[in-house]
Amino acid sequence: MRRRGRDVGLGGLFVEREQELATLEATLAAARNGAGETIIIEAPAGTGKSRLLTVAGDMARTAGMQVLGASASELEQDFPFGIAIQLFEPRWASADLGERTALLHGPARAAGALLEGGPSGLQTAGDQEYPLIHSLFWLTSNLASAGPLVMVVDDLHWSDRPSLRFLVYLAHRLSDSPIALVVAVREGEPAADRQALAALMSAPTARVLRPGPITEQGVASLVRSEFPDSDDVFIDACARVTHGNLLLLTELLAQIRADGRGPDSTTAERLTDLAPDAIVSSVIARLGTMSAGARTLAGAVSVLGDGALLPHAARLAGLTSEAAEQAADALAAVHMLRPGAPLSFVHPLIRSAVAASMSPLARGLAHRRAAVILREDDRPAEAVAAHLLFSPPEADSKAVAILRTAAQEALASGSAASAVRLLQRALAEQPRPEARAEIVAELAEAEGLDGLSLATARLTEPIQLTESPRHRAELALAQSRALYARACYRQAVEVLEAALAELEIDDESLAAELEAAYVSAASLVPSLTGAISTRRDLILGRLTDPPSPIQRSAVAHLAAMASLLGDPRSSVRELVDLAWGGGALLDDETVDGQSWPLLSSALLFTDELERAIEICDAALADARAHGSAPGFGTVSFCRTWPRYEQGRIIEAAADAQAAGDARRDESATEIRAILGALARCHLQRGELEQAEAALATIEDEKTRESLRFPFLLDVRAQLRLAQHRPEEALADAVTAGKRLRSDFAADNPGAVAWRSTAALAHLALGQADQAGELAQAELERAQRIGVTRVVIRNLRVLGLAKGGADGIELLTEAVRIGERYPPRLEYIYALVDLGAALRRANKRQAAREPLQTGLELSNHGGVTALATRAQIELEALGSRPSRSQLTGVESLTPSERRVADLATQGLTTRQIAGSLFVTPKTIEYHLRHIYQKLDVSSRDELADLLGSDETPPP
Repeated sequence: MRRRGRDVGLGGLFVEREQELATLEATLAAARNGAGETIIIEAPAGTGKSRLLTVAGDMARTAGMQVLGASASELEQDFPFGIAIQLFEPRWASADLGERTALLHGPARAAGALLEGGPSGLQTAGDQEYPLIHSLFWLTSNLASAGPLVMVVDDLHWSDRPSLRFLVYLAHRLSDSPIALVVAVREGEPAADRQALAALMSAPTARVLRPGPITEQGVASLVRSEFPDSDDVFIDACARVTHGNLLLLTELLAQIRADGRGPDSTTAERLTDLAPDAIVSSVIARLGTMSAGARTLAGAVSVLGDGALLPHAARLAGLTSEAAEQAADALAAVHMLRPGAPLSFVHPLIRSAVAASMSPLARGLAHRRAAVILREDDRPAEAVAAHLLFSPPEADSKAVAILRTAAQEALASGSAASAVRLLQRALAEQPRPEARAEIVAELAEAEGLDGLSLATARLTEPIQLTESPRHRAELALAQSRALYARACYRQAVEVLEAALAELEIDDESLAAELEAAYVSAASLVPSLTGAISTRRDLILGRLTDPPSPIQRSAVAHLAAMASLLGDPRSSVRELVDLAWGGGALLDDETVDGQSWPLLSSALLFTDELERAIEICDAALADARAHGSAPGFGTVSFCRTWPRYEQGRIIEAAADAQAAGDARRDESATEIRAILGALARCHLQRGELEQAEAALATIEDEKTRESLRFPFLLDVRAQLRLAQHRPEEALADAVTAGKRLRSDFAADNPGAVAWRSTAALAHLALGQADQAGELAQAELERAQRIGVTRVVIRNLRVLGLAKGGADGIELLTEAVRIGERYPPRLEYIYALVDLGAALRRANKRQAAREPLQTGLELSNHGGVTALATRAQIELEALGSRPSRSQLTGVESLTPSERRVADLATQGLTTRQIAGSLFVTPKTIEYHLRHIYQKLDVSSRDELADLLGSDETPPP
């Protein structure tokens, strides 16, 4: 952090701040002991906030802590991650190769590009903000692993939005870290992101200090330190005029000394006519007595902003280097600038006062000249653009180019809001019509990423402006993508249909892109299923070799749609493999893309569970490589389902929990889908109250309109069956089926096996015939498609409906299929149901083996409710299996089991934390409990214990 050239408070005295200093000292001590805290110092200008930050940094250094500092300014609000770069850049610049490698270990890797080249060092445009924030968090954590750390940020209200969000993210994760965050905020000053600032102030680790004005006694102490012979009348007048504001008092006393007045009643009478604004204006009056060079240099520094380089300020002021140096020294001598370089004012109020002395036009033109100076000095585009934002337009094509470059860099770092502002300013330069169309298209993309609804409508203008059919089609493609991102699928289809209608027939490559985009959007509009079917062969026939990213995405949508409609398993698998392209789809989009999860769903719906897990594991590796916590959440959610259907309930629950932790900011519908996954796991573990709580809010309007709703209804139907409420279970299951068919034209039981759920409800109501009809219908569909787990399920349900010898034969067939197939939860159910049927038929010896196998598999996978059933059946046979099932490995929670598995793979605590996107302290907590539960004292013992367990690691 740039150090103040002068203390706020005369003679370096620090008056009436004992409580604030004690709090800062306690916070730093807590951080050194591994309990991080956040201190926000909020107060009006001139109350000594900056001085408190300086003291905090000095105390931290004295205690041997690492100190990172930054100071925000108005000019830098549109520099994405500017404050973050300012915090880390000095440490990064001084680090050797080995130190940099350690700093970028694990998820911190993505921060390297930001520190190497700023926002321009980021190559991928789009929503990069969150991955970078997460990466910066891990960079901070890696730094803190070398010793306690304090981060000090002044004038945070002027921070750029991504940096502010990073600090919020950090503040919410400090409680178990040796990190202190100390920031200063000017009271009443609007922030770039008010919601983020409010979140920072309400963080669990945060304490807000609000230093008030100093008392009359404090004023007296400071006045007498400057004028020892001051009389009481003069001191009272100083207190009254300044209201105890330290900066105003300092400036007032400095002006009195400069005027040669005495600290007496005569001067006191003059002070009563002054107001705080006039005191600040005295700075300008004092500046008026100085040389012309000093005055112009002060104006130049107010335009360039704190941290201005002397050569730049000299050029802007029209001074020689020597004259500029003399002027800077003169300004420092009167406490307007901090001593030395770079050039900065001693306080923001002084800079504001100097800036206010310039007319708006003069100031705007000065910003224009500053932009030219910086451009000629090859400064980064964002530095030049910051001045263009405050300058009047001049129809300058070079300015347009710089603003567009800065906008692209802002997008690359995930700051869409900054890109919007920069591109709006570029349009104000009145670019040529062809350039204007391109800029409007770029602006629409940025607005779409920023969540602004006007983004899609804005593209209408460039589409109308351009005369080229091809260019219009390209813009229509961009507009359709913006509509797709907002889930306006039907509107996207309409835009693409119009573009395809006027596109020249011989433009095969663009036509292929438009067709692919059409399929991607139309596949999500149930009423357009028929239209897609007619285009499917056209899409596949136009695929390039290799397919383009948008073509791969289209095939992924085709695969998902085909799986929902009930196409044969083999044809769905072919589409999945074509879209995946050996991982090319993931290379195109990264883990944060929208297409690869469609492949996971298609494979789940067709019972290709092992292949689905392979794709999820590849996506997980990508999430870890890019430090993407949202991507990690998506992978965890997608992997929940195949693991659940494999009977690996503990691991499925761990994935669902991880998805919920990583995706807390998702839409309500997505969160409820995650809760639905957790509810199914709770059901299998016999935790009915937790399942009920997870499903409590599924009737939300938006959730009811989504494809998730039939699935959630089916989960609730299964819960009602477990609660012995079959009428309600039947109603939910039937409604799920109606919604799937009427709203989504879907009838693959691999997606939602509602008929067998309804059949089980009929059985509970004593209606075996109706149960048999539904199970038979679903069995035939599952056999035609190739959804083996649903085949097993319906043979089981038919066996229960038939009863007797016929029922046992059907249950035996279900078990026989399950034995020849990879592990499935339905196979475990078939084993227990077969054993129970054999026991009831008095075939006691034959019943033991399926029941014992079912009990072992249930315990192994965490299917606690089914294990209890199997145990009761075995006890009825005279067996006495132990009831202490929740000991050893089975006693671990899903999260503990996940940590234990990674620990046995040789990962360090920090590596496990990075892999699971949590803090090392969290991993240490889990390991401590794992060791206690399993009665082990080392990772080697843990590996030996888990080595006998056959559950595959996550």
